[in-house]
Amino acid sequence: MKLNLPDRIIDVFTISPRTTDQEKYWQNIKDTIALSEKYSYSGNLVFTGNDIYVDPWLVANTIFNDTKSLSPLVAANPLYLHPFSAAKMISSFAYIYKRKTYVNCVTGTSKNDLFSFNDTLDHDSRYDRLKEYIELIKLLLSGEPVTYNGRYYTITNMQLLPKMPAELLPEFYIAGASEPAMRVAEQISAVHMVMGQPLVSVPVDYPPDLKQKGVYLGLITRKNAADAWKAVLDIFPDNKEGELMLEYSMNNTDSVWKQKLLGSADTKTDDARYWMAPFKSFQADCPYYIGDYFQIADVIVSYVMDGARSIIIDTPADEQEYQNIQQAFKIAEEKLIISYNQYMSKDTLEVKFNF
Repeated sequence: MKLNLPDRIIDVFTISPRTTDQEKYWQNIKDTIALSEKYSYSGNLVFTGNDIYVDPWLVANTIFNDTKSLSPLVAANPLYLHPFSAAKMISSFAYIYKRKTYVNCVTGTSKNDLFSFNDTLDHDSRYDRLKEYIELIKLLLSGEPVTYNGRYYTITNMQLLPKMPAELLPEFYIAGASEPAMRVAEQISAVHMVMGQPLVSVPVDYPPDLKQKGVYLGLITRKNAADAWKAVLDIFPDNKEGELMLEYSMNNTDSVWKQKLLGSADTKTDDARYWMAPFKSFQADCPYYIGDYFQIADVIVSYVMDGARSIIIDTPADEQEYQNIQQAFKIAEEKLIISYNQYMSKDTLEVKFNF
């Protein structure tokens, strides 16, 4: 599922639901891939870290191999993979599958894992290293010999073959609420991923704000809001053990966006759709929006109008959820197309979008 608008396409990715159950872990990934293919999503976000059960690049290969249209939004961390190896993976996927890889560039992991790797860089310096990391990947994918003298990486006359077709070059994403994350995203022309926030009003007048931005959120929707709330309370029951796990996790991270999200978790908002319980009970990494199809469609419209060019959705790997989300997206797409047509009908305006 994508938002196919007259002047742009909004990519929509899914993620596999969080679980520590070894039996469910891989099955969730396979179910998410299959449902994402069936409902024509852009692809799947793939996590990395010391605590995951399957390497993200192996999951990325599964996405390519088991589908005809999906692409992975695969996490790349300088801690785990040299930029040449990352570039080689991306190049190999393009060569074999003739599809684009989206790269979610991340800077760290838990404090304990950073200690295990003897990675002593502070939070901001890890973003400086990430900038060099992405620059090197881009240079290597040009197919030309590369010599690079940076603070964190130095290579001499290194070449990666074959040269990638321009249309298959990767798109880079950076998540983070800190100033260094936003700065690096702008410097290397990456999509800056942000967490969903409470919404008060929905802008409906074209054109959208022109931003390199994406949004990460959870969705549960039904034909009426009461059924949506009943469903979500069954999906995400109270979990005291999860709350303790979140407390431990927060004490073991220097992630700015997680700290900000936790700080706002108990703040009352005017947006009745906005729900933080799955995050607070360690069952999701993002806020959720709960409501009927039209309420959720308004959430989607609001983010597109605010400049989002990508949306990442957290939802259970269950076909009923995908069917219901599809209904909300259809309504959102119709609203956006109507708004676009009204804007284009204004005789005094000439509009040209470049993406």
